[in-house]
Parts: sequence; C-alpha cells; structure tokens
Amino acid sequence: MNEPRRPAPDELKPVTYPLRRRFVWVVLPAMILFMVVVAVLAGLGGRTLLTDFHLQQAAREAVSIVASVTRQAPGELRAAFARQPDPGTDLRGAIAAIGAVLDEAVADRRFRKVKVYDESGVLRYSTDREEIGTVERGEAITPRSAARATLRR
Repeated sequence: MNEPRRPAPDELKPVTYPLRRRFVWVVLPAMILFMVVVAVLAGLGGRTLLTDFHLQQAAREAVSIVASVTRQAPGELRAAFARQPDPGTDLRGAIAAIGAVLDEAVADRRFRKVKVYDESGVLRYSTDREEIGTVERGEAITPRSAARATLRR
C-alpha cells in the first residue's frame, strides 16, 4: 500500500491568501469611505432638520405675535401698514402703539431681534430702534413673502 507521503511540518510552504491583498487595498478603504460619507450626510441631514424645526417654531411664534398685535391695536395696525395712509392719521403714534404691544409680546419670547416691514420694504418696527425707517431688500422681503404674511382684513 503506497500512501502518498505527507510532508513534514517544516517542509510546508506558507499559504498565502489570494484575496487578502484585494481586501486590504480595495474593500476595506471602500467600506471606510462609505462610513465617512454616511456620517457626513447624517450630520447634514440633522442640521437641516434642526434648522427647519427652529424656523417652524419661529413662524408659530410670529403668528402668535401678529395675533396679539391684531387683538390689542387693530386700528393702529391698519393705519401704520395701509398702502395709502389717511392724511389725518398720526403715523408715528400708530407705530409707537404697535411698538409697545410688540415690545410686550417679544419680551415673553426668546427672540434676539424682531423686524416688521411694510410692503415696500420700509422697516416699521425693530427691537433695535436705530434701524426703524430704513429700507431693506432681500429674499425674505419680497412681495411673495409679504403676501403670505399680510393680515386678513
């Protein structure tokens, strides 16, 4: 009986794994890159989610402030933001009355700055009194955004 001779342990050649090199140089870096991309996208998604949440919360607060001003000073509000104010209207007095109501409403909330514009972009109220009366242009101050924020009469 001729059995094949088994080599001695010291005669064995070391076995190399043919896929190990490919795994180390291709698969492992691809997996790390994938995990980094997922982490970055998760961070950006979380940031966008938080920004949207805070903007929605600020919009709800703004609606409640507008409702408060509408309840407490409806005549002054219409006078201050009319397209063509009546000649006998005390515009400064109306804006001062609205400012007092807004100051009270804003004091209860944690807003850093509140600005109220008319349709032409003139700043009618600001928590920073030096800015009142200035004209500002920007994406947030457009006829489309003004139409969304216009008070229903």
